Amino acid sequence: MYLAPEAYTKIREQVLEILHEKYPGQFIVGEPWDYIALFPAKHEKVGYLKLYQDIEFITYVVQYVNHGHLNCPEDETPDYTANYMKWEVVELLEDLLNDNMLFGVDRGLTFSMGIPRCPPENWEDYMEPGVDYFVWSGPIPNLAEEKGKDTAVFRKRLEE
Repeated sequence: MYLAPEAYTKIREQVLEILHEKYPGQFIVGEPWDYIALFPAKHEKVGYLKLYQDIEFITYVVQYVNHGHLNCPEDETPDYTANYMKWEVVELLEDLLNDNMLFGVDRGLTFSMGIPRCPPENWEDYMEPGVDYFVWSGPIPNLAEEKGKDTAVFRKRLEE
């Protein structure tokens, strides 16, 4: 589904409005038709967060570890779509900026993954050997390697 121009404009406006309200001074506003916002890196091994608006969704890029998409609802009014996407961005940022989004990059650089809504007490359940792990504030220890545990979460995902 491609967004109507009115929805595209409203999403950008509403996302920037909520970002200014909830995260004042923490990001740089991008030019229209470029990116929406850039949050400077908290750690050099993770990199910046950039939010892009595509014609079907919002793409987020965490510079050195992952990227993902926030999908727009289909067949909704521009106002509904903009409001929905605004809150999707807030949910992403709440997870990310509070270190409740776990990123894994395998050491062979064949894949990377992000797991939202993953607080520290759940990290170990998603860890496996051979993968470097990160949260917004930086690298974290690989508990699977430290404890000799192998859940194969990422490898199983690749097989799906």
